[in-house]
Amino acid sequence: GGTEVDMFDYASNVLGCFSRFGDVKASSRIKSVINDPKTFSSLLTELSFAAWCESKDQNVTSYENDGYPDFKIESNDQSLPGFVECKKLLEKFTKNRISKIISKANKQIKKVNELGYGVVLIDATAIIDNPETFSDEIPERILEIETLIKNATRSDNSSVSAVVVVWNDFDAKGSPESGYMQFGFRRRNMVIHHKKPIVSLPEDHLIDKYGATILLPFNFTLRKDSNKIRRNSRCGCGSGSR
Repeated sequence: GGTEVDMFDYASNVLGCFSRFGDVKASSRIKSVINDPKTFSSLLTELSFAAWCESKDQNVTSYENDGYPDFKIESNDQSLPGFVECKKLLEKFTKNRISKIISKANKQIKKVNELGYGVVLIDATAIIDNPETFSDEIPERILEIETLIKNATRSDNSSVSAVVVVWNDFDAKGSPESGYMQFGFRRRNMVIHHKKPIVSLPEDHLIDKYGATILLPFNFTLRKDSNKIRRNSRCGCGSGSR
């Protein structure tokens, strides 16, 4: 899936708006996990998705209570709120990791004790090999994860309405010598719905569109002998020697 990238303010280098996301406790939590790669990676996944939700006019409320999901989303076009838990897989993970993530998220969503749909977002970028070129083909590792998620959401974990798997890939074409290069970035997703959830994910929910495609073209003009010091030029060190 893809979406517009105008939510990113290139002038200020700010992604989304966090004016309604979190408080002093949320700020303290961010500081407390900076030196923990596993927890901090999942936190970045959480903040990225929360910012995207904010950019789509969703009201995001961060939970800082132990045993609760990461945040709650509400919007005028949905009658029920959503409860979101985010995780990022590291390069080394076991198959049991997926079922544990979903099972724990199910307990967290239930603990809120409020009627709404539950979403688990899993960033799987670290476990896939980047393709040589962009393709709509689903990576094998993502298909493996899809099977594990379906097994975990067939009948158990019914507070989880859907699991969203996201991953990034990159592409580069051209070369400086040719005078042109293009760099590409995509965030892709797959949504797996629970077979019999307590509350179903609303139809046409914006979460299906969570993604982005960004293409950055560059034109090069190479100077002749750019890597050579001209015979009559001064030394670059400033000594005045030739």
